[in-house]
Amino acid sequence: MAGIGIKVLAKLKEKKGGETLEYEWGSTKVLQDLNLESLTRVALRNHLDARDLDITGTKKAMIKRLQGDLEAERLRSVAYAEQLEAEFEINRDMEERGSAYGVGSNHAGQLGVGDTEPRDVFTVIPKTRGLGVVTVSANNDTCFAITADHEVLVWGGYGAGATGMPQTDEDADHTEPQFVHDLNGEEIRTICIGASHAAAATSGGDVFAWGHNQCGQLGVADFRKRPTPELLSFFEQDPSLSVHVAAAGENHTAALTAEGRVYCWGHVDAGKLGIGVDERYGAREEERFFFPAPTLVSKLAQYRVREVACGAAHTLARTSSGRVFAWGHGAGGRLGLGDCNDRIEPAPILDLDNKCVRQIAAGTWNSAAIVSYPPLKNTGWVYTWGSGYHGQLAHGTTQVLLKPSAVKSLMRRQLSARSIELGSHHCAIIAVDGELYTWGSNANGCLGHRIREHFVQYTPEPGHVSGFGAIVERVGRGMVRAYALGREFTVVATSPYEGPSEEVATRLMDEERLRSDLEKLEEEQEHQLERRTSQEEAPNPNSAAPALPSSTALIDADPQNAPGDAVSKILDKGMRSAKSKLVA
Repeated sequence: MAGIGIKVLAKLKEKKGGETLEYEWGSTKVLQDLNLESLTRVALRNHLDARDLDITGTKKAMIKRLQGDLEAERLRSVAYAEQLEAEFEINRDMEERGSAYGVGSNHAGQLGVGDTEPRDVFTVIPKTRGLGVVTVSANNDTCFAITADHEVLVWGGYGAGATGMPQTDEDADHTEPQFVHDLNGEEIRTICIGASHAAAATSGGDVFAWGHNQCGQLGVADFRKRPTPELLSFFEQDPSLSVHVAAAGENHTAALTAEGRVYCWGHVDAGKLGIGVDERYGAREEERFFFPAPTLVSKLAQYRVREVACGAAHTLARTSSGRVFAWGHGAGGRLGLGDCNDRIEPAPILDLDNKCVRQIAAGTWNSAAIVSYPPLKNTGWVYTWGSGYHGQLAHGTTQVLLKPSAVKSLMRRQLSARSIELGSHHCAIIAVDGELYTWGSNANGCLGHRIREHFVQYTPEPGHVSGFGAIVERVGRGMVRAYALGREFTVVATSPYEGPSEEVATRLMDEERLRSDLEKLEEEQEHQLERRTSQEEAPNPNSAAPALPSSTALIDADPQNAPGDAVSKILDKGMRSAKSKLVA
């Protein structure tokens, strides 16, 4: 350092704007702004030495050596940038074909992004890019996804619990999606997850179950756990027992057959199996509250059931005629029957009778339905009931409803719903406009949007989740086609992106900004003309008011007074520029 002159050192430390730059020998950031010819031999040697280059030779040779190394570094930087851009283009193309995204809590790897850090904005799950995920499901901290090719992926859950993965598979990373190989090739249609078990229905009507089984919730006629999926033999005995879909509560399971029959198994606590009894008579004392094999819900046998939904401790069913039945734990009014009593067999929700119910949903403490009214065709108004101390009911400050009630805030905004999902602490719908709306707890940003409440982390007001059907950070995201709500996290799957490309979108935004600027200019010109006209029309108290020429005469006399001409020229020039860009 002592060998460098004061002037050279000042140059090395000088930066535009008068700020000082911390000196670093060999730094490209420093050298690119210097005239190397003006450096002393000592300074050149120090720079060369810092870059591990030969420090011998004439000053000209040293300068040439340093320049060559800087150019080589520039070329490497360009090549690296091109490589990164190429990788980005590949990932963007794959992501725009349809991917999965997650937001919220991530302590168990449930967002699938490769770490355990929470996300407060929707973040792509890298390993789902281009796989065409069509269905997602979640419990407290585990997620499953099904692709268009019926491949099944799982992530989260600390790598334990009902993942369907062999316990000997130590190489599986629970923070990223892994294929459940035992289900691949089985044409899985739907997957449901309980607290510690899961079940899947195939396109052929079979049912697979796996996970813990201390309550008989797997339906395999015993109480041994199954780490990997096992086919339920019960539904293979009769071709009429082809299962259409399965639903899971905390420790019970329900299956809906193609013939519209409902079968339940698992823990009978509070009557949530709906089979008319609250214990298994003749069984051993430690097993009398568990039904380890599928049992017909006979009270619904006279109906053709179209949909079944399981909450943590209650169950709902919707028939082909639109009637909705509820049974199980009634605390907090979650059954919608006007009280908080338990039901050991299905009871009709009378407040939904004579209504066209399109969908039902059951959460941990609350329930919901979508009800259509003319002229609504493929959508309906959202009704909720039960308990929602985190705003899950979407009824303002009301936290408990014993009967179904329409969500007025959605009706006021004309947001009828196509589908609805309930989590333990938050809820979501896809509305008539195809957009996602969420409400309830916003812990770790799991709603995917900001809320107005400053003192609490929840909201009863459904809010719009932006960023889908749009370009986000140069990548097009499709519209949401499937979504699942876990405990304070949300996972969605998108359709292929169908919007404009990044280049076209940029041009359209530039054109819109130009149009906005031109509109502001036109308004300013109009205001100036109004002020000038008002000043000219103001009477002079010291003289008689002269006759004023018409506006047409004013413009003819002085073309500069015509605001339209100036604005038209700017508009013509701006639009020609925008059109030329679009054509290019």
